[in-house]
Amino acid sequence: MDSIRNRKLDTIEIIKQCGGHLINESPFELAVLLCSAAATNDVTGLQAYHMAGVDMMCTDYSGNTALHVAAINNQLEAIQYLLESHVIPANKPNGEGFTAAELAAQHGHQKTASLIKELTDKLKETIPGGSFKLNGGPNRST
Repeated sequence: MDSIRNRKLDTIEIIKQCGGHLINESPFELAVLLCSAAATNDVTGLQAYHMAGVDMMCTDYSGNTALHVAAINNQLEAIQYLLESHVIPANKPNGEGFTAAELAAQHGHQKTASLIKELTDKLKETIPGGSFKLNGGPNRST
């Protein structure tokens, strides 16, 4: 977990190559850490969690994914990373039923809401069927 917290992407890759994986980590605690990284636009942190195999769809106490939190906090780079990495579908509702674009708009971030919609449309064109697999990239099966 130290390699993830310290954003040591090269170390995470080596650990994975040697068969290492996360154990005994609370999904809720991981969700809080992910959402914290998204709220502060810590893209390297998001990359570290993703590389380590953390379920990027896990939610915080409000049912928000990292994408929802990034949208609320107007964190464009985090949003772009999460969408372009295909780890969270843009249309996933949070615990209250709102998508990331809707949350961005509710918080006065119209440009961010538009960016989410644009990226989503762009990604739909590049992903066969426009569907996602959980934490594994685009679903390429037909």
